[in-house]
This record gives sequence, C-alpha cells and structure tokens, in this order.
Amino acid sequence: MAKAMGYDFGPDYLEQALAYLAKVGVHRDSMCFDIDLKQPTEIDFLGVKIVEYARQKGIATPFYTAMTNMVKGIESNYLEVGSGNAEVGSGEKKKVGS
Repeated sequence: MAKAMGYDFGPDYLEQALAYLAKVGVHRDSMCFDIDLKQPTEIDFLGVKIVEYARQKGIATPFYTAMTNMVKGIESNYLEVGSGNAEVGSGEKKKVGS
C-alpha cells in the first residue's frame, strides 16, 4: 500500500519492524485500552485511511477492512456520536476526544 502511494521505507523496513516487535514482545495495542475505557479509538486515522487509500489504488485490504469494521462495530456499542458528545456507559455524557 505504501509503495503504491509513493512511499519508500527502504529495503530493511520489514526486518526493522519485526525486530522492534520482537523487542517489545507481546503487548496490548492502545486501541484495546481505548475500548476498555469506552473511549473513541484512533481507527478512523489508521484502519479507515488505509482502506480508503487502498480503494483509490485498486488494492484489496481484507485484513484492514475486517479490522476496521470490527473496531467500528465495537465502538458503536458504547459511542453515540452527536453534537460533539459521546454517550458512554450508563448514560454518562463524555466529550469526544477528551
């Protein structure tokens, strides 16, 4: 996807990424914490954008499409976006992005 958009991360990017993941080990993604706290996730800026850019280039992204749909579905169970507010938990209003 990045290559199709004109980005070149260099020949050792994958090796560096895998080395980083091996170094940090098994851990929880920040979106997992957002979901646990019933906060908006960053899925719109990560998964959604990748899917949008891929569609523009005619590239299939089944993993990102499925992941994005799952996270958006989970969010829809606890966020009700309206006039800048989100419905959280038991009727408590929370400002989106706060």
